[in-house]
Amino acid sequence: MSDISEPTSYNQDDLEKQATFGAEAARNNSVVSTFRHDDKNIYINDVPIDKDEFVYAFGGTFQTGPHKVTDNFRKFGNPVPAGLAAFSTGTITLGLIQMHARGVQLPHVLIGAFLTISGLIEVISGIWCIVIDNTWAATVFLMFGGFWSSYGILLTPGFGIADAYGSETEEFNQAVALFC
Repeated sequence: MSDISEPTSYNQDDLEKQATFGAEAARNNSVVSTFRHDDKNIYINDVPIDKDEFVYAFGGTFQTGPHKVTDNFRKFGNPVPAGLAAFSTGTITLGLIQMHARGVQLPHVLIGAFLTISGLIEVISGIWCIVIDNTWAATVFLMFGGFWSSYGILLTPGFGIADAYGSETEEFNQAVALFC
């Protein structure tokens, strides 16, 4: 006799009872939350949270306006718009090529853009975000800058990545799909 138990089978009535019970339990345990704000505070369930503290908890802001001036304030511009523009340039142009816009099918024409605009500019924006203490944006821009640079390198014939697959074009295509 085996110690492994057989899986239990359920009929349709059992499954419907479980679904009904689960929905009732969710309704009975649900809590209604309220959110509102004014010029100084954000209220979650009528508990005031200072907006400056709320933004600080998430490591920075995407606001393009002036930063709050403190004693340690340095006069640097906001790198987020440049990083977003660089990301958008690579994403939109690659998307157009993947949709075969104007009959273009190969993304090799974008190698320069991937290495410079979407790669280098995003890395610079990420480092600049570290300088102004915007950790979240720095992480996003550094990671995407690295991705776009490595994608440009993947497409560059001089690195020989595609040549390493030889006649295995299907395997290369699947590897690129896993990468992206």
